[in-house]
Amino acid sequence: MSTKFLKEGIDNVQIGMDCHREMLQPGGSHDSMLIVVMAASFYFAIVGTNDSPLYEAEFGIQREENKYLQQFVVHAALDLVDDVQFMTSGCYLKAVDRYNDWTVSAYVTPSNARFMLLHEAKPEDPIRSFFAACHELYLRTLLNPFYEANTSILSQAFDAKVHTLAKKYLI
Repeated sequence: MSTKFLKEGIDNVQIGMDCHREMLQPGGSHDSMLIVVMAASFYFAIVGTNDSPLYEAEFGIQREENKYLQQFVVHAALDLVDDVQFMTSGCYLKAVDRYNDWTVSAYVTPSNARFMLLHEAKPEDPIRSFFAACHELYLRTLLNPFYEANTSILSQAFDAKVHTLAKKYLI
């Protein structure tokens, strides 16, 4: 039995199929397998010390109808981050809020910038690694003499590196 994986970009859903034409007909082999891998949806935001968004990015499935809902859920979770950040000594706060199938994970830098990630169920280790790598990238941006703290991050290089980190750790 040969294996053939097809990638189809229908609504960013990847479908892998292992089948032959004869397996699909009645009386064919029952060894065929249909594997559906959904590309998860992620919304990442860096929020400054004055609660203004400094950077926003979406990874995976991007649905226009969810854009403002994702922003709302992340903004609502900021109050919970403010409560939880003083109860732990680490920067990574894990999951701080849940909304339907989404989870909001947070990371607070020593300068009180908050990294917020809205995601579907995902193990903690890749999220922690993603936040740590983004923190290092954010520190490099702060060290840039042309960047003013607590202003929007408009650098295309920063955006490209965040997307690369998301592919490495999340997607």
